[in-house]
This record gives sequence, C-alpha cells and structure tokens, in this order.
Amino acid sequence: MGRGEEGKRGAVWREAPRGGGTSLGDLMRKAGLVPAEASGPAPKEAPVGRQAVAPQVGDANAEDGPTDLSVCGKVVLRRERKGHGGRTVTRIEGLGLPADLLERLAREVAKAMGCGARADADVVAVQGEPGDRLEAWLRERGVRKVVRGN
Repeated sequence: MGRGEEGKRGAVWREAPRGGGTSLGDLMRKAGLVPAEASGPAPKEAPVGRQAVAPQVGDANAEDGPTDLSVCGKVVLRRERKGHGGRTVTRIEGLGLPADLLERLAREVAKAMGCGARADADVVAVQGEPGDRLEAWLRERGVRKVVRGN
C-alpha cells in the first residue's frame, strides 16, 4: 500500500475542485440546451424526430377515455397455468390492436380488475381468473362476441 501525504497508510484522496461549471445544469448551458437565464427545470419539449400521433381506430380520445373495442370481432378468453410458474393467467386473444393500444388496454384491465396485466405480442395476459367480470368489462367496451376457450 502506498503512503499518503501525511505518511499514513491508504490511498491519497484529493478533493475535486468545487464549482467551475461541473454541475449538470452548467454543462447543459454550455452545450446550448438550456438558456443561461433559466433557473428552474427546462420545459418539456417533444423529442426530436417524433411527431404527434393522431388517434387510431379503437382509440377513444387519445389518452382520455376508455379504449373503444368495437373494432374487435371475436375475442377469446383462455385460462392457462403452464409456463407461468404454477399461477393462473387469463389471456385475451383476438383483439387485433396495435402494440401501443394493447399496452394501454392492459393498464385499463389491471385497474378495472384489481390485478396485474401485461401486453405480450398480440395478447393481453391478466393475472388470476377474473372470468365473468372480465367478460362483462369487455362487452361494456364494445366487444361483440366473447368466447371462452380452453
């Protein structure tokens, strides 16, 4: 082990100079990302290269209301245990929605049923066996035909 400045064992630690433009805000001002007079957090702006997305089919009021599922034809509710660590999962299949709407639907289902839900590929997996409640909830959202599969 090396000896420090005072002859004590251990590494020599020197403090980094304080100030002098090393904070994140100072670095952002130097790069021109934040105006120099801005003292608070910078206002949020849309990321570069992304455009606002118009509401899609099956989407009611973009982020406000519940998802409209009247565009879905036949929806299959399937109960599984295999591949889920012994726990029961109810899968909602046949929705035919894009991935972003499936994720939003999974959040709505989780909130309505009081359980976990996630979007996998073209399926929404709901933890547990909500059964009749889930079927009624889907019909309220506009699904025409709900079938229970095995």
